[in-house]
Amino acid sequence: MVECSRKGGGVPYSEYSQFQQLQAEETTRVFDARLIDQIIQLVEWLIGQPKKGTSVLDVGCSQGHAINNLLAKAIPKSKFPGFDIF
Repeated sequence: MVECSRKGGGVPYSEYSQFQQLQAEETTRVFDARLIDQIIQLVEWLIGQPKKGTSVLDVGCSQGHAINNLLAKAIPKSKFPGFDIF
């Protein structure tokens, strides 16, 4: 990392073998506790969607826990495609 800071470039995800797993574990706890009841409530246009459905792209979805396990159940008539470099 020091070398990358000095010369530019970056450190690829492959150098952090457990990064994605750790990140998924941490975000899963937050999403399970707050996504539907608190976080989604901050997005005004999404609040009324459970009856109508919607389409939302999740960029950086990791393993897809939020879109597959939480949002798809809370807003069932919707489509939630996800994209992640992992």
